[in-house]
Amino acid sequence: MVGPQSEATGRLPEHIPEDISPEALDAHSVSLKQAAIDGIIVSAGRRDPAAGGLIPLRAETLNEAQPILNGDPFVKEGIAVQ
Repeated sequence: MVGPQSEATGRLPEHIPEDISPEALDAHSVSLKQAAIDGIIVSAGRRDPAAGGLIPLRAETLNEAQPILNGDPFVKEGIAVQ
């Protein structure tokens, strides 16, 4: 759904790589914390067991959300997909 205050999400692949580096995890965590401070994300959290998570974003359009998603370290590293 795209429109005023629409939400876009990234998702993890069905099979999550077991070799996610601590650096990638730290970069992802820092990115999420900054996005929360900036008011870009609605909330974030991982699933239990740690098989991924869901990150709702605040964006007016998908075009506005796309750079946010593309900037996530997990997306850049190919760990998460959109």
